Amino acid sequence: VIVHKLSDVIVKAEYDSQSQQLLDNFQGYVSTHPHTVLLDPLPAMSQLLDRFASYRIMSQLQNSLRDWRISSPPYLEISTSDLSVIQQDVESKGLSFPLICKTRVAHGSCSHDMSLIFSMAGLSEAHPPCVLQSFVNHGAVLHKVFVVGEDHFTVERPSLKNFPPGPYERKTIFFNSHQVSKPESCSHLTALDEKVPRLPPPSGEAMVALVRELRAELGMALFGVDVIVNINTHTLTIIDINIFPGHWAILHFHLSLADTLIQNDLQSSTSLYSWLFPLRCKGRGFCGAMGNDASWVSVVDVCKGPWFELRLGRREGRNLHCYIGAVTRIISCCGKGGGQKGGECNRCEMAS
Repeated sequence: VIVHKLSDVIVKAEYDSQSQQLLDNFQGYVSTHPHTVLLDPLPAMSQLLDRFASYRIMSQLQNSLRDWRISSPPYLEISTSDLSVIQQDVESKGLSFPLICKTRVAHGSCSHDMSLIFSMAGLSEAHPPCVLQSFVNHGAVLHKVFVVGEDHFTVERPSLKNFPPGPYERKTIFFNSHQVSKPESCSHLTALDEKVPRLPPPSGEAMVALVRELRAELGMALFGVDVIVNINTHTLTIIDINIFPGHWAILHFHLSLADTLIQNDLQSSTSLYSWLFPLRCKGRGFCGAMGNDASWVSVVDVCKGPWFELRLGRREGRNLHCYIGAVTRIISCCGKGGGQKGGECNRCEMAS
């Protein structure tokens, strides 16, 4: 079983031959080992790294989710710098101001740099390739949904405050979504008038329906969804789908992940216990480390089988278990026992 987050490598492969070779090696291994359980398939992940692709999915899902009053805002793909063409397309597509402008690539630090555009003239500050999405007032509350197989977990985050409908003359607002929507964020962009009533949370049944449809459409088990509640219609609105951002906010994440792996036709769940809690290899830190922005790769079925090697590329360091750019081998435990819940495997080390 391989659980990975190769987002950085997939993005770099567009222009970096070494990253492309690494992906080819990785995919080659998976292809020649058909019984490998992979979370998640590389083609499925690739579509979430491209907002052109993911926004098409969001738009298409509106038909199947209409009965649940779930929608996504009108949007426009921008591939030209011709202002007159952009203005014409905004009008013909029926987008309403303000507009949120986001980069096409949905990964990396730059993908969080966004802008809020209030008029046709402000469209000159939309730099292609990007997407324009009609802004929906939502009471400055963002619901981040973490999907782990059939389970999902929702946390509230701060978000942009309400703005009057446009167009009108106002300078474009540039912001970083990480700085606005972190739990500890405190920004003038998220400050609401005290008289604005708090919106009810999303319907639990609607969230289940949304996650079910997205899993079927994406063919993925681990991903995130950003949803808001329209302050005027109370419609649940999907504004972004993204690669699984991390597990720190999820209670009992490892248990949900184990259930997901078992559902993916694992013959035995016994081998999963050493993954439910981090396995420490001698002096080398935690195997299977995950982070918000780090690429990560884990091999489950530790302490139960022979050494397992997956050669991905030329060695560039000793930190084999955190960053895929430095990975040469992904190796399980020696198979001689010793791995246990919350414990250490005292009979093996990561290969040198």
